[in-house]
Amino acid sequence: MKKISITLFLFAGAIFLAQFFFSVRRSDTEAAVTEDTFTFLPIVTKPQATPTPSPTVPPPAPTQPPPGQPRIDLVTIPSRVNKFEKLEIDFQISGLSGQNLQLPYLTAADANQYTQDFVNDGVTVDAIFFAPNGTQYRQPAFWHEGYDNNLQSTDNSRWTVRFAPHMAGQWTVKMTAVSRDGALESEFGAFTVDDSAEKGFLQVSKNDSRYFEFDNGDYFSNLGFNYSIRALRQSAEAENLSQNGVNYLRVWASRLNIVGGAWSHLSMKPTVYDGYLPRDAVARYFPEGSSDEEFWWRISHNHSWYSSCLYTNQEYERIRVKPNTDYLVQTEFATYDVMPADQSKPYGYSVVIQDWVDHCSQLDGNNGITSYSGGQNQQTLVSSGTWNSGDSSTIPFVYPALSNVSAGTAYIKSISIREKKGDGGLGPELFIDYKADKRAYFSQRESAMLDQIVDQAAANGLYLSMVISEKEDPLRLKTDPFGNPTDLDRDNFYGNGREIQYNRYLQMAWWRYLQARWGYSTAIHSWELLNEGDPFHGDHYALADELGKYMNCTVFGVESESNNNCTYEHPNGHMVSTSFWHSFPADELLRNPGYPNIDYGDQHKYLPASESAIHQDMTTAVLELSGQIGAGSSKDIQKPVIRGETGIVDAGTDGPIAPLRNGNNPVWLHNMLWSSLNSGGVMEAGYWYPGDHIFNDNFSILNHFESFRSFVDPIPLNNGAYDTLSGSFSAGDYPLVGQVDSVNRSAHGWLRHPDFNWKAVDDGRSAFGLSGTLTLQGFESNRSYQVMLQSYSLGSGYVQTTQTITANGDGSLSIPINTAGDVGSVAFKVTP
Repeated sequence: MKKISITLFLFAGAIFLAQFFFSVRRSDTEAAVTEDTFTFLPIVTKPQATPTPSPTVPPPAPTQPPPGQPRIDLVTIPSRVNKFEKLEIDFQISGLSGQNLQLPYLTAADANQYTQDFVNDGVTVDAIFFAPNGTQYRQPAFWHEGYDNNLQSTDNSRWTVRFAPHMAGQWTVKMTAVSRDGALESEFGAFTVDDSAEKGFLQVSKNDSRYFEFDNGDYFSNLGFNYSIRALRQSAEAENLSQNGVNYLRVWASRLNIVGGAWSHLSMKPTVYDGYLPRDAVARYFPEGSSDEEFWWRISHNHSWYSSCLYTNQEYERIRVKPNTDYLVQTEFATYDVMPADQSKPYGYSVVIQDWVDHCSQLDGNNGITSYSGGQNQQTLVSSGTWNSGDSSTIPFVYPALSNVSAGTAYIKSISIREKKGDGGLGPELFIDYKADKRAYFSQRESAMLDQIVDQAAANGLYLSMVISEKEDPLRLKTDPFGNPTDLDRDNFYGNGREIQYNRYLQMAWWRYLQARWGYSTAIHSWELLNEGDPFHGDHYALADELGKYMNCTVFGVESESNNNCTYEHPNGHMVSTSFWHSFPADELLRNPGYPNIDYGDQHKYLPASESAIHQDMTTAVLELSGQIGAGSSKDIQKPVIRGETGIVDAGTDGPIAPLRNGNNPVWLHNMLWSSLNSGGVMEAGYWYPGDHIFNDNFSILNHFESFRSFVDPIPLNNGAYDTLSGSFSAGDYPLVGQVDSVNRSAHGWLRHPDFNWKAVDDGRSAFGLSGTLTLQGFESNRSYQVMLQSYSLGSGYVQTTQTITANGDGSLSIPINTAGDVGSVAFKVTP
C-alpha cells in the first residue's frame, strides 16, 4: 500500500508556481526598525532596496500572478532576531477555495483507502529558510485566530511561521503553500541573526548517552517534577520554580484538549469520572438522510449513562467577551421522543446560558438562548438566538439542555457563539469545543493559552516535557481505520503498525501543528507520545517511533533512511519518548534497532508502603532503580533514562503520605536529589505530588533543587570521561555515591549516614553525624587537590568548607570528615 506524507510540499506534476513582487516599507524618519513589511499592495512610502538573498540562493524571477488567483501577501518579517530566539513571521493567503486550514494538503494520488475523506481538503504552508552558509531548512506554518494576553479574541486571524535560527548572520526566507488551488511561493525576504549567549535546544549528549546537553555543549541537569500545565500561565509560578533551581517539568499538553475528546470543554452534569477521565457525552449518530455515521453529543432524560444537560466545565477558564455586546448563539441538533413535563411552558432542547447550578433540573427555562425544540423529532435542526453580555466580560456557564421534559433525547452536532458585528458580519468562533467531532480541528483559545505557557517557561529557563495525546481519547478509540464511528476499542488509538490510517493521519496533523506552533521554542524539552501506554504492544512501539521519525524528519520534508531511522538534524528539532503503565521494555523497544527514533527512556514507578525499603529511604529507591535500568544494568539502553513518575504513597489510599505534607521533613527530597549522583544516570525528575510534598501556599522545600543544582551544574558530566567513583568510609558501611573523571582527575560524590531518612526523622530521631576518613580512588599520586565539603542538617541546612589534600602514593585521597551530630550527609567535590 502506498504511504502518504503529511508534508506534501514536493512540487511535482501539474502544480504551477506563482511568484510575487514585494516591497520593503520603512519610514525615513525611524531611527530603529524592528520589522519590515513585505506586501503585494501598492506602497506610498519611499521603498528601500530589496534585501539581497544569500549568494547561494538565486532570487526568484518576479512574476505577478494572474488576477483573482490565490496569493501569499502581507508578509511581515522582523529585521533582526537573536540566535536561538523566536522569529515570528505573519502573513496572509488570499483566494483559497474553502479548505480546512488546520489540516495538511492530501492529493488523491497520495491518499490510501483509509484517508480518502481528506483528499483536497487541507492546505500545507511552510517557510523555507536559507542559513548564511546556504543550508536550507523547512519549518511548517500554521493558521490561527488572534487572542490577547487575557485570552480574548482579537479578530486577527492569520498565517504564522515561528523559527529559532541557530546561526548568526544574514538569512533569507520564502513562504510556500500547496492546496487544491495549486502551489504558491512568496518572494524572498531577509533578516539578520545576531549572536547571543543562549545555549540552544536540548539533545542527548554526544559524548555520554546517559545525559542531556544543550546545542552549545553545556550539561543539562534535568531537575524538576510533574506539574499542572495551566499553572505555568502565571508568571509568579514560573518565576518561583526557576528561582529555586527547577529547570524541568513534565506537563500534560493533552490536558488542554486542543484536539480530541478526552478533556472536553463540555461535560456531563453531574460530572462522572470513568477512571481518571470525565465520562464523555460523545455518541454515534446517523444524521437524517446521511449514509455515514457521525459523532454528536447526546443528552437524554432519565438515562443510566447520559445526563439531560451538559455544561462548560468549571476547570476551564470562562470565555472572555466584550461587555454590552450581542452574540449569536447557534446550535445544530436532532431530537427524539421528546415529551413535555408541563405543556403550558416551552420545552425541549435549547442552549441555556446562566450561572452555576448543581443539577440540570435547576436550570431556569427563561434562560434558553436558542429557541426550544418542542416535540420536533427525527430531524436535523438549526436553532439560534442572541445573547447580550451586559456588564460581564465573560460568558457564564453554557448548558446545552433538555428542559421541561418528561422524556426524550437530543443529539447535538455543534454549538457556536460569535459576535454580531455592526456590518452584519460575525466575529470568530468563541466556543472552544464547537463541534462534537473534535478530531480535525484545534481549539484556538487553548492554543493561545499554550503560547503563553511556553513563553513563560522560556523566560524562566524551564524546559517542558509535553505529554501530547491521551490514550483513552474516546474519539480515537471509537474510530475504526476508515474513520467510521464504532464500538470502543483501545487498539484504535495505536493503529496498525506504521500504516497511515484515518486516526494516524489526524495524529500526524496534530504533530505537525505542534511543531509549527511550538517547535521553535528551546523551552520544549521533548514530545512524549502519551502517558502510560501498553508496555508490550507492538503498535504502541510503532506509533512512538513514527512520532520520532515524523517530528525530526517528515515534518521538515526529509525522508528517513530505509530502516525508518531519522538522522536528520533540524535546528528546531526535539527529542521524543513515550511512557508505560508498568515495566521497562528495554529489549522490546528502547534498544531495539527496529525502533530507532526514541530518544530516551521513561520509567514510572511509585514507592508504596508495602515495599518498606524504598518507601522509607529514597536513597535505596534511587539506587535500586538505577541498578535495574540505569547505565551498566542488564537493561542499559545506551540512552538517558528519566523516572517520569514517582511518589511516596500511603498504604490505604495509594495517595501521597501524610507525614510529608507540612514541609518539616524535607529529608526525602534531599536524599532523592543527592542519591542521583550515582553513575547509573537515572534522572529522578518525575515526582507526582509537588503540591502535597514539595510546595504549596503553606510551605516550600523547593530550595533543595537550587542547592543541588548549584553543586551539579558546573560539573561537565556529559564530557564522556566520568565513571563510578570507588571509595569507602572508615566509620562503616555508609551509603556513598559519586563519579570520577579519570582524564581530568576530578571527582564528586555524596556520603550519607545510614539512618538519615525521612522515616527516622518522622519517628523523632535527630542525632546522626559523620566522623571518620573518606578514602577515594583514582587520583594522581602525590598531587594536591582542592576538596570542597558540603554538609547538610535539618537545623543548619547546607554548610560548605574547603581544604587542600595531597593524594597518597597509590593515587588514593584520604579526606577527614568530622561533622556536628545532627548532620545527616556530606557532599564533596575534588578538583586539581
